Amino acid sequence: MRLTLAPVQFRITVITPMAMGSLQKSHFTTEKLPQSRKVAAWRDSIGTLFDVSTNPGQPDHRFDASVVSFLLGGQLMLSRCETHAQHFKRNGLKLANDGLDHYMIQTHISGSQQLQRGSKQSDTLVGDILVIDLAEQHDAITTDFDNLTLIVPRPLLSPLLNAPDSQSARVLKGSQPLTRLAVNYMKDLFSVLATCEPAHVPQVIEPTLMMMAATLNGSTEGQEKGPGALAFGLLTRAKMEIEKQLHQPIAMDAMCKQMGCSRSTLYRLFEPLGGVRGYVQDRRLRRSAAALLSPQQRGTRICDIAHNHGFSSEAHYSRAFRKRYGVTPSEARVMPDLLQVASSSVCAQEVGDREYEYWLSHGLRL
Repeated sequence: MRLTLAPVQFRITVITPMAMGSLQKSHFTTEKLPQSRKVAAWRDSIGTLFDVSTNPGQPDHRFDASVVSFLLGGQLMLSRCETHAQHFKRNGLKLANDGLDHYMIQTHISGSQQLQRGSKQSDTLVGDILVIDLAEQHDAITTDFDNLTLIVPRPLLSPLLNAPDSQSARVLKGSQPLTRLAVNYMKDLFSVLATCEPAHVPQVIEPTLMMMAATLNGSTEGQEKGPGALAFGLLTRAKMEIEKQLHQPIAMDAMCKQMGCSRSTLYRLFEPLGGVRGYVQDRRLRRSAAALLSPQQRGTRICDIAHNHGFSSEAHYSRAFRKRYGVTPSEARVMPDLLQVASSSVCAQEVGDREYEYWLSHGLRL
């Protein structure tokens, strides 16, 4: 079997050479905690990403959780999680609070997961690959499971994908050759990282990205309809131009002229993404949410944040923000305080460590 990647006009973004050559390990476990504290400690920890609850009928007295994670060069995170049946939820509050814009590529060693995204249901079994977009809401019910999860910032992987905005809730079945190849690669990579020298990390990152891109590009299974290969370059150029102009009204006619395409062509390219207007507004909302929650901008008025991100009025901004995130901008602004879950009084020594939480909330940012 021959693997091919569609030619792309991008280079993989990297950070400083010093960071590239780093490898860190984290191990969170509830093993040494009294049974009465295990669930609370796990909720407090995984709350970085999800709100969780044990499934009805699942007795807390048999609960345990373990997450072993590796951070590669500050860019990729590969984790193995073993825990019991649960309900994982990532709602608008989480999206607005953390602003994460990452892909999660996941495979189960044991157990299964049922994910609901709008009207779309994705069922993942052992050997399948599930793609989760952390910029989207997430609602999943699992059995007891053991899985591997690769977390990649969008700017690293999206330039290599034929349809970067059509990946969320995709399931690639383990019966497919490319899926089996990627699953085995993730398992082998996790095994060797335990003894890998930090100096070797730069040689691992790019092949990992290329392997995941080859797998996701090599199958249309579970992929929403998106632009063809010829239109992909044009769409990408349009996105780059939009990013430059998010702070101001965007003159679509001028942008089309600069790109050498008609307005109808541009609108057709963005149709699978909710249309040009919908895409632009979503990008503005994501950027404004990050500004709204930034400690450095605590003193900036909401009306100024709205204006600085291309919204014509604070009222329009508030309506759009509430529809996207389920809370108003003023409610979101105090969320870092409101979302401080009552501490379970678990110190790092009792659970191994909680470094992976910091990597997710402060690292993996390009």
